[in-house]
Amino acid sequence: MLYNLFSIYGNIDKMIYLKERSSALIQYVTQDHAAIAKESLNDIMFYGQSIKIFFSNYEEISLKTQPTKPGEFTQDIKTQEEYFQGGEETHRIKPDSTYTLAPPCDTIQVSNLTKNSCQIAVLQQYLQDYGQIRQSKLVTNATKYMAILKYASTEVAITVLANNNGLELDSKQIQINFSKQKLI
Repeated sequence: MLYNLFSIYGNIDKMIYLKERSSALIQYVTQDHAAIAKESLNDIMFYGQSIKIFFSNYEEISLKTQPTKPGEFTQDIKTQEEYFQGGEETHRIKPDSTYTLAPPCDTIQVSNLTKNSCQIAVLQQYLQDYGQIRQSKLVTNATKYMAILKYASTEVAITVLANNNGLELDSKQIQINFSKQKLI
């Protein structure tokens, strides 16, 4: 969930989740991405807790247990830590791509849908468990299918994004981002 939330604002190189301390160390590929994440996510509510973000004193973090391949999570049961190693295949922001970053809000954009999965009934089946979808808009053309969904609050939208980005619908992994597009 933390990966899904923090990877919106930049490509994550490494991540350590310290379960006993309820904290995480996240190393981005660039310092700019870390600054954008801090600015966008500091003090947001996530599962009833306010997220507090600080820049680390560490220049780089090292993983005690190395995942076997990029994108995998490993766990050290003894220390109750989880480790993530990123790589080009896990990066959400691709080189030379245009990418619009929106701050956390009550409206999400669900993209990489298929013609079959780009239906309100299908999306409600998977994305309404966290809170009622207040408004929706489907955006389709010959090759592109996406949906804009508005929830009751930013906290609900954050929870939907954190739990469902990368969910496989109709054999494709969906991508969820906050939307700059508002529904009227």
